[in-house]
Amino acid sequence: MGQNNGGNGGRFATAAARIAKGAASGGLGGAAAGAVTSFLPEIIKAGAILVALALLIPLMVFIGVPHIVFGYDNAIYDDIISLTERATYIDTVYKRIENYSLEYIDSIVEQVKAEYSEGDGYDDVSVESEVSNTNIYWFIAINAVSYKQDLFAMNEATIKELVMQKFSFSAVVEEIEKIVLDENDEETTVMIRTLKVNIKDLNPEELMDKLGFTDEEKNWARLLHQTLDEQNPLGGGYNGGYRIPGEAMSDARFAAMITEAEKYIGYPYVWGGSSPSTSFDCSGFVCWVINQSGVGSVGRTTAQGLFNMSTPVTRAEAKPGDLVFFHSTYVTSDTVTHIGIYVGESMMIHAGNPIGYVDFDLKYGSHFYAIGRLSG
Repeated sequence: MGQNNGGNGGRFATAAARIAKGAASGGLGGAAAGAVTSFLPEIIKAGAILVALALLIPLMVFIGVPHIVFGYDNAIYDDIISLTERATYIDTVYKRIENYSLEYIDSIVEQVKAEYSEGDGYDDVSVESEVSNTNIYWFIAINAVSYKQDLFAMNEATIKELVMQKFSFSAVVEEIEKIVLDENDEETTVMIRTLKVNIKDLNPEELMDKLGFTDEEKNWARLLHQTLDEQNPLGGGYNGGYRIPGEAMSDARFAAMITEAEKYIGYPYVWGGSSPSTSFDCSGFVCWVINQSGVGSVGRTTAQGLFNMSTPVTRAEAKPGDLVFFHSTYVTSDTVTHIGIYVGESMMIHAGNPIGYVDFDLKYGSHFYAIGRLSG
């Protein structure tokens, strides 16, 4: 335990030193630079007190420390405890960001549907959501700067407001081919008028421009993001990199699937995509992995089609290699609208944007439908 505490304290010392270095080199200006340099020992103290807490909470406290050192004569113990409690609350709010995103996407879709319902209208709606581009640490850093790193000014409403700010969207009605299942569960192709809604995250620079950040505020956010990202022991953002538990790889069938699936991590989501040459959508990715890994032969079907080929299992019965199904992730006549490959606990690999691992309870909790095992 002592070694762990020392290691965490060292990480906070390194982080604090980076902020101070940034201040000295012009990354932070004026009173901010002076305060960070003057109160460097207090920042390190804050980190040392919080080493036993979960990863995000001490990092949130760390980025809130300037509120203490700017607003009070000293970062005394009671201030740190109060800030820790507030950070715990903010931590729970950030963990619901994906739910906020889905709620806002739903509201965008409903707004666009109403606008396009007149005239010739449309037969179906497809939503292409590129909403995984903003690293959560960028989001935290930008939000922190927006509210002068005052955790007490941040709450669920302000974070939801930033969620809305980070989206842009466009819509168009097109005639496109769609594979549907007839009453005999046979696939057929039809042409339908589809309202295509594209929703994407602004990148960090675009978001900061939209929020009217000054150059000084942009530099502050960049330093915070760098500190947050580099202090994450998992790497690669909030959820970090994910490694399959070793025991799961002892299953030859699953090992073949995941070996194939991981070839395409980082590929973008492409509606209708079903091969590496085009990239993939969710069902195209799963079909490709199943077919190419040799564990089955499902052709090219939809998420609903794969569900129809599967036998439902409970969460307790689920094992790596099963399929995870979701409903109502976009508007369609199908019940099942999204799919991933189960890898254990609440994790799956799927064609998000980009392809990668995700905790589906966090990202799609309200949309979870079932876990299924391919028949045969």
